[in-house]
Amino acid sequence: MFQFDHINLRVPETKLIKEKDFFCEILSLKDSTRVNQKSKGFWLSDSQDNIVIHLSVLSSSNPIPTNTGVIDHIAFRSSNVDKFYDHLEEHDIPSSIKYHDNNNVTQIFFYSPSGIKIEANFTNEKITKKAPQ
Repeated sequence: MFQFDHINLRVPETKLIKEKDFFCEILSLKDSTRVNQKSKGFWLSDSQDNIVIHLSVLSSSNPIPTNTGVIDHIAFRSSNVDKFYDHLEEHDIPSSIKYHDNNNVTQIFFYSPSGIKIEANFTNEKITKKAPQ
């Protein structure tokens, strides 16, 4: 049986700090210590100290491979949808909202500074601040 470990996101060096700050501030991830790494980047961990995102530098010496598929977005589970929606608005982060009656999930979609599409899922919660689209 496999369990998800982490995702590696490569961003331009000029946006590396901005991406790290975004994931820490908006998704409450923590900047964790990288052990014996020569390249620039960050390891970001969740509330249980699991490292879930590796941020690394996209460069001509470290390009994105052309054979890694077509990932559309990354998704996170959370709670308190209204508080999170307010949090996005306080940071002027545009978002779209979808509600799925079939599994009682509210989804909020938004983008990181480098254009990474993020989905936040809230089970058994409906947003009261804005009508779902």
